[in-house]
Amino acid sequence: MNRADARLVAEELYKIMRKEGLVDDKVIGAEEVAEILGCSTETIYRKSSDIPHTKVGKTLRFFKSDIIKMLRR
Repeated sequence: MNRADARLVAEELYKIMRKEGLVDDKVIGAEEVAEILGCSTETIYRKSSDIPHTKVGKTLRFFKSDIIKMLRR
């Protein structure tokens, strides 16, 4: 497989992953994560070590795709 073929395969995989909802570049806050998971914002902060996130200053940020993946496990 040459580089061009690998790129085509990667592009097709990306399209499939987007279609399945596995790729979403949307960044959300703890409030929206709590809404998706059906719990309180306080629970999100307490359990943040178990939830994939990034810290921006004192604020937690989450990729929506990571939350969806977590739910599918």
